[in-house]
Amino acid sequence: MVNLSEFFPSMNAEEVLTSVKESREQKESKAIDLGGQKWAISIDPTNLHKAAQHIRSILPQLPNLFVKFGRLHKIVKIPNVGIQNKYEAIELDDALLLEVLQEYIKFTKSKGNGEESGFIPPVELIRMVRKGELNNLAPLTKILNTPIIHTDGSIHNKGYDKTTGKFVYLDVKLDLPDIADQAEAKKAVSKLYELIDQMPLVTARDRAVWLANILTPLAMDAYRGHAPLFYYRSSSAGSGKTQLTQAAAQIAQGKPMKEIHFTRNNDVEIEKLFASLLLADHTMVVVDNAGNGSTIDSPILDSLVTGSCFTVRRLGGNQIIDFNPRMVLSLTANNADLGGDTARRVLIADLDSALMPDVSKDGYKLKDICEHIENNWAEYLGAAITILLGYLCLPKDERDTFKITPYGSFESWGEVVGGAILWATGEDVSKAVAKRDHRADITAQKESTLLSTVLKYCDNPTEKFFINEITKLVKDNTDGYEELADIITNLTGTLDFRYTGVRLCNVLRTMCGKKIPIIDENGIEKLYSIVLTPHSTNNSRGWRLMVEDIPQKKEE
Repeated sequence: MVNLSEFFPSMNAEEVLTSVKESREQKESKAIDLGGQKWAISIDPTNLHKAAQHIRSILPQLPNLFVKFGRLHKIVKIPNVGIQNKYEAIELDDALLLEVLQEYIKFTKSKGNGEESGFIPPVELIRMVRKGELNNLAPLTKILNTPIIHTDGSIHNKGYDKTTGKFVYLDVKLDLPDIADQAEAKKAVSKLYELIDQMPLVTARDRAVWLANILTPLAMDAYRGHAPLFYYRSSSAGSGKTQLTQAAAQIAQGKPMKEIHFTRNNDVEIEKLFASLLLADHTMVVVDNAGNGSTIDSPILDSLVTGSCFTVRRLGGNQIIDFNPRMVLSLTANNADLGGDTARRVLIADLDSALMPDVSKDGYKLKDICEHIENNWAEYLGAAITILLGYLCLPKDERDTFKITPYGSFESWGEVVGGAILWATGEDVSKAVAKRDHRADITAQKESTLLSTVLKYCDNPTEKFFINEITKLVKDNTDGYEELADIITNLTGTLDFRYTGVRLCNVLRTMCGKKIPIIDENGIEKLYSIVLTPHSTNNSRGWRLMVEDIPQKKEE
């Protein structure tokens, strides 16, 4: 047995053992703090596990490193994107992680009694660091280029926010008033509404729905739970539905929202589509141009609007990720119906192409709304934030006086976004919610439109008329019948005259026995009924239709 005290005469046995243990650990993997910006680590290749532990203990002190989806990410700047720089979180593979570590850590290799400088850590060590426990790193949930607004009206506009796990970069100076009172909020609303004063939104409530579409993503950290889906509905194409959604996104996030398209309720397809969008951190998404007259009824879409968990499997692996799917979803369509439980989750903004300005005479005030917003983004973003901050900074008892109609599943959203809009505009957006009988409303609108068309374009329709009387007008005369062409397209989905006659007949077939309200040229509402009888001649084919004028009964 060796007497250790002979080698360390000034130490007792316990001190000697401690000294030997510390010396061995330093040789295995030695970490030295060099002023908080640079470290030196001596690695023993025979004990990489210990070295990996030391490196992981340093990771939280390195800038812009986070854990996302359980994996190591770094936030990097991509310059010259639009009017501001862009930041992205990139997942670090072995090569990228080694590059990051070498930037801040000097690695040496322990070699006998000395050290070998210029040592490059082996891939095995880097992989152990990357795949080991990373719980000491801050979690990253999302990267934003807009401020985080909290429930108390406080605002976080730069860097990492611990309470939300979000990283904020804002490269523009916001145009905010010194005091965000109700007067300033109304000015902000007017500034935003000036952008869309040529858009054919029917009522003030429809404009308020568009405003809610802007405020919702900005207020996402001020309310709990989810927000309703925003449906921009029109009876014809070309009314500006998509432009409205993209203008809202350009204000709320400084970039367009992601557009997706699906024409049928294929839940497997929809689930895969939204899984990719969640993994890509899209906050605002629009289902654009849903099929004309289609029925939107998707359990996947419903779960994204009100569900608390959406499970995704990453492609190329077996990693399962559970999301709280807090997306802001929009929908644009011509006469699309809302089926199942989707209807109660939707706020509707109606557009009427008849209200479009005559640009041939007046011209467009803004040829490209989104480009104008991009060039003046700080001004319009500041206007939206002014509305939210002004409302959230009110005393609670004063905020409680601005309550919208209770809106199931979206109570917290209603308190924050709905309350702010009621305070700034006087509009209760919850009254724009789609009703469960919305399908009947759309069907009645189609039936009324078709009969109005018959009465307008057919000779003596109360005696008889043929479908080809209507289609022939457009087929033979392109000028002067643009309105009729739009009506046929909306009713049948096509101007292909191989199909329009059959489809119009099918619509009329479903109307048999109904009493259809029509407002005549004198503004008097009358009820009409239809009788269909088979008819065929050498000159015309189809159905013979009889229309009877039925006077309404007087109330006793």
